[in-house]
Amino acid sequence: MPTISREELEQNDGREGKPAFVAVNGEVYDLSASQLWKDGSHMGAHYAGCDLTEALTRAPHGIEAVEKYQKVGEVEVANHENAPAIPWWATTILSLRSHQMLIHFPQALFVLAPIFLTIFYAVKSMDFVSDFERTAFFLMITGFLSAIPAAITGVVHWRYKFGGTSRLAFKIKFLLSPILILLAAVTVGVHIGKGRLSSDEVSMGLLILYWIHFFIVIALGKAGGNIAFGRK
Repeated sequence: MPTISREELEQNDGREGKPAFVAVNGEVYDLSASQLWKDGSHMGAHYAGCDLTEALTRAPHGIEAVEKYQKVGEVEVANHENAPAIPWWATTILSLRSHQMLIHFPQALFVLAPIFLTIFYAVKSMDFVSDFERTAFFLMITGFLSAIPAAITGVVHWRYKFGGTSRLAFKIKFLLSPILILLAAVTVGVHIGKGRLSSDEVSMGLLILYWIHFFIVIALGKAGGNIAFGRK
């Protein structure tokens, strides 16, 4: 059985007439004959040219749905010659799925913070809305603090689970994650400098800073989804 490199696997993504290869448990299968993998896409959530071993554990079917197609080779172990030994602490982080758990906190907090601040400025007829400014501020602080361990565990997962691969989704996360953390620190500092805000005068610059977090988190979430569900 031939050995198929990671690069060759990624090239056979089912698009533009190329075969639709997927890797499962170290084996590479050609799913080109399946109508469910037309153009290398399966249900709009999984994509050919990737290792779908983990994704298959969440699928409504077992490996038998893949094994009925032609096996074309064995996938090359990423960086098998230079692969680092996984230290005990990294093994613990991976086994606890720490990144998947921690990433949900900054994602939710950075999405909610600008929404609460916008409501604070937009709705003035209800007394309790006056507290939304403080709510947005505390959400931003908590988002900043929770984003740091989320980013650290993300690096550990990338290094030891994905072999330090240079896929586009990882490049996006490595670019935007430090930007998000730095921006959050700046936003918290600006908000502290302004003190308690008044709903009668919109601090447009600060409001824009809050909303930038929203869109960065959306981009990071999409990149994370591509990693989890197998798109390059």
